[in-house]
Amino acid sequence: MNPDGRRSARTKLKKCSGANRNYMKYLISILLFCFASLLQAQPMLQNVRGIVKDNITGVGLENVNVILTNDTIRKGTTTDKSGAFLFEKVQLGYYDLHFSSVGYESKLYPRIRVVSSHESYIIAELDVSIEMLEEATIVYSSRKDRPVNPRAMVSSRSFTLEEANKYAGSYGDPARMVINYAGVLPARDNRNDIIIRGNTSNGLLWKIDGIEAPNPNHFGATGSAGGPITIINNNLLITSDFYTGAFPAQYSNAIAGVFDLNMKPGNPDKNNNWAQLGWNGIEIGSEGPLHRENNITYAAACRYSFVDILARFIPNLPEAVRYQDFSVKLNFPNTSMGNFSLLAMGGASNITMSDSEKPQDKWLFENTGEDVDNSYKMGVTGLTHSFLTGANSLITTKISLTGSSVENKIDTLSVDDPTPFLWAHERSDEVRASFSSSLKHRISKRADITTGIIADGFFTSFVDSQYVNNNYVHLINSKNQSFYLFRIYSDISYRIRNDLRTYLGLNMQYFEFTGEKLVEPRFGIRWDISGSHSLSYGSGLHSQMQPKMIYFVISDDNSNKVLTNKNLKFTKSFHNVIGYDYLLNDDMRFKTEIYYQYIYDAPVSLAEPAYSLLNYGAEFYFERMDSLVNKGTGKNYGIEVTLEKFWSKDYYFLITGSLFDSKYTGKDGIERNTAFNGKFALNFLAGYEFQLLSNKRYLNLGINFTYAGGRPYVPYDIESSMQNREVKLLWESAYQVQRENYKRLSFRIGMRQNLKNISIETAVDLQYRSDYTSIYYDRLDLETGDIVRTLSMGFYPMATINISF
Repeated sequence: MNPDGRRSARTKLKKCSGANRNYMKYLISILLFCFASLLQAQPMLQNVRGIVKDNITGVGLENVNVILTNDTIRKGTTTDKSGAFLFEKVQLGYYDLHFSSVGYESKLYPRIRVVSSHESYIIAELDVSIEMLEEATIVYSSRKDRPVNPRAMVSSRSFTLEEANKYAGSYGDPARMVINYAGVLPARDNRNDIIIRGNTSNGLLWKIDGIEAPNPNHFGATGSAGGPITIINNNLLITSDFYTGAFPAQYSNAIAGVFDLNMKPGNPDKNNNWAQLGWNGIEIGSEGPLHRENNITYAAACRYSFVDILARFIPNLPEAVRYQDFSVKLNFPNTSMGNFSLLAMGGASNITMSDSEKPQDKWLFENTGEDVDNSYKMGVTGLTHSFLTGANSLITTKISLTGSSVENKIDTLSVDDPTPFLWAHERSDEVRASFSSSLKHRISKRADITTGIIADGFFTSFVDSQYVNNNYVHLINSKNQSFYLFRIYSDISYRIRNDLRTYLGLNMQYFEFTGEKLVEPRFGIRWDISGSHSLSYGSGLHSQMQPKMIYFVISDDNSNKVLTNKNLKFTKSFHNVIGYDYLLNDDMRFKTEIYYQYIYDAPVSLAEPAYSLLNYGAEFYFERMDSLVNKGTGKNYGIEVTLEKFWSKDYYFLITGSLFDSKYTGKDGIERNTAFNGKFALNFLAGYEFQLLSNKRYLNLGINFTYAGGRPYVPYDIESSMQNREVKLLWESAYQVQRENYKRLSFRIGMRQNLKNISIETAVDLQYRSDYTSIYYDRLDLETGDIVRTLSMGFYPMATINISF
């Protein structure tokens, strides 16, 4: 095989965000105008409403005490028979919401933002208490650091819309936001692929409203889990969870982590509309009631590339970058047949980069150039139905159809022949039809169980071609394939006392394509030693199928085309995590976790003994490596420390540090660094908000600094490459050399103005990266032996304006 052929359009695709820096001056000019002084308005008030539900059955809870409070205001109310509550005429600002009820554990929802443009709508879920109280009391020890899912004992946390919007350098992207968490690092600048505890970025599972989704990012590559720009609309999210290890049994077919994102159902009483211009494009959105009497709601938004619009008015732009996406959710609660919701989202992106339209000195190589055309599409649609069976049981069923498509085309040209010539082409299509159903049942106040089934049908087509020795050859040529994955899971959560919770789960998988059967036990326990100290432990076996394309790589065996990878088994990973949490006060916590992850049955190469699929994601291209066997192993272990001040009293900070080691063994049994073994990472994030005019105008400032170890890589064998006229890697030195340590500094300046029925938010992110460490990719010029290296930008401004009404 020709490794250079595998360095296809994906190597150029990552430059798409680099094109944006050429247009930021136009966007920043618009935003500077919006920072101008606005006329003061009369004091403004707004409503805060919501609903309180049982966390197992989803039934609205009556007579729940709800307290709305901040440093100067305290209001109280109770929920009606449907679980709804309402605070009328609340002053603008930030509030905490406290919920308590007889027979339920109290719960705190911190930092609820009240703005002039629309009502704040909160969905709260309460867990049954095993200690029956004679009357409801407000308990202020609710933990802000706990995830939404009570079954997650370790390596998990929840995040909010505001965190993704306010963190410096996050750009409203959940994946970029979690890079600030301990144990999480970016795979590369200007993409949101993430590395969790030394694992491949492909080990991440995306779930949107409980539906497993393909890569939800623009300009995605085959088998990847990230991209430069997210398709997920952050304005439509509510509190969601992120996992970095030892996750519960309901999650499977992933070995690294889970994004479990929840879409808002829409406000059942009032409409909220918005328009936004910024890094993620030009956006319009709306949420509100479709039928107030039946509480039928909607939430929807669509976006279009700002860069593409500029390109229509500005001639001679170096790259053409286009993307667009939409998201919509319809909610039909309390029908005669139960609750229904419908989710649909999708995105399409394209980038073209043409050396043929540039002068020769701007070509990729000294004497040769490339024209690249890359397209990516994805879509998710799903119907969810839930209904009660008795007072303590809830059945939820989901039917979904998801898909993704990648197409790449590369033309080459030279000084001798400047006419573009088709050198390589790829088309990858994946569709998944899925059915799932789960039963949640509360056995008693101490115990509840969840049991579920998932059936997936995969329908794929992978075709590529490359011009080699005067002929077009296929590395993959697999059309109209179908195969199936069946999963069953069950778990029980048991509270020995209110301060001691245990969890035991089991997940089973059957992969029809290879006949492999898997059994994965999971276990967790958490002891809240006091109101401020807790110890936790989690462990479990996690397995993941290989990237689907890898099963269909063609191997030449005496001119016979053989699929030598078709019987590959799942990669397995055993997680162990010990955690300690110390809540210093209501708004600050210290957390540390020690983890050990052992990986086995990892695919390694018979031809290249140092190769392992555990390093996938370190480069931009998808390796078409044949003759793989499940003989590789790996291990990730380390310690993580977090000191966090939750946002209160107008400021927050987050300091995280990680010391870790990430190793793998190839077919030769030699232990090497993985491509993600940077050894250490340090992150500092902070923000402060100034109130300029009563509760009408706010100025917020943010800073983010990251310092991490450089990544190991496989160097080129330059002499052999030039002799053979194809790229050769020096595998005997695989991952023994490292890049320079990585540094990144980001600033954020934002302003929010409350007018009557309108709020305007503007923000500018200023990011600096040290050029010599932020390498997009490097390519070897086979004629000169020079390594052509593309660096990320040193100074990179981003800007956003949002008008809500």
